[in-house]
Amino acid sequence: MAKEWNRELDAQRMHTLDLIRKKLVKAKAEEATATKEVAEADVKCIAVIEDLKTKKRTRLNAARETYQAAVAEVNSAYMAEETKVVNDSIADMEYLDQLAQATTAARDNLKKFAAKQGYDDRFRADIGMTTGTGI
Repeated sequence: MAKEWNRELDAQRMHTLDLIRKKLVKAKAEEATATKEVAEADVKCIAVIEDLKTKKRTRLNAARETYQAAVAEVNSAYMAEETKVVNDSIADMEYLDQLAQATTAARDNLKKFAAKQGYDDRFRADIGMTTGTGI
């Protein structure tokens, strides 16, 4: 009876070990499946991240181009204004030069008139003709 009892006990142990082995195999298969699913999810996540990076890069490049265009426009407007100021200054200087020439011509004509009329040096001094500084 002890032998029979030992055989039954061994059979139960073997059956229990078989069940444990089956559960182990099943758990390993589930682990492999889960690992595969995680790897697939990682690949999908990486693809999504790369797509987002590409979109962000595209938006960043567009923003840079817009900024550079705005800077170029501001620089162009600044240069145009600066050119206008320089041209206005040149025109003002040309006008002042013409005015100085006209003043010199008028002073010379006044000197000639004073000389013809015989006015004395005191009159010529009063109109600023003796120093040559102009009126």
